[in-house]
Amino acid sequence: MKKHSQQVEARAKAGDISVYCAYDKLIKPENLTGNPRNPNKHSEEQIKLLAHIIKNQGWRAPITVSNQSGYIVRGHGRLAAALQFGAELVPVDYQNYNSEAEEWADLIADNRLSELAEIDTEMLSKLISDINISDISLILTGYNDSEIENLLSSIATEDDDVVLEKNELKPYKKVHYLLSFDINLHDIVLPKIEEIRSIVGVEIESTLN
Repeated sequence: MKKHSQQVEARAKAGDISVYCAYDKLIKPENLTGNPRNPNKHSEEQIKLLAHIIKNQGWRAPITVSNQSGYIVRGHGRLAAALQFGAELVPVDYQNYNSEAEEWADLIADNRLSELAEIDTEMLSKLISDINISDISLILTGYNDSEIENLLSSIATEDDDVVLEKNELKPYKKVHYLLSFDINLHDIVLPKIEEIRSIVGVEIESTLN
């Protein structure tokens, strides 16, 4: 995988966490309020993983807050992760909505659209296998250890299949050879016929004269 030659500069620091995304303000996470009608629930494992990613990768996406309601529209999981690892500040993007219905629709769509994506498992597996583990931990992809192991195993299995296909032995071709030799050479030549059969993979018929 090609490495970046330059050091990437963060836009800002939210406490000790680098901020790379665009944002309006850095806010204390405890001052933010999630939408009480948010239907998307985050598991403890997901929050733990998200917290790990933010701490290591920095902020790549802000928390979106509505100027109308003051509630979070996008980023409930990011807020929960920030609270879990004790973030001092979080990047916030403030947006305007024409109506409450428009705000709710954006909230629902943010959850729903990601669910509609279809993962190309083969492409994902190869992409993960190309990540240099000396640069970052594969856990930062959002997949846990067992999921990564399964994905990489599928790549290994495919490679084995390709090798087997390339080296697959073709069915024996029956070839008739007429071998004529002196009867006195029988004890010498006949064992050689068996040796040839085992090496070249052909069926040999011999005729002794």
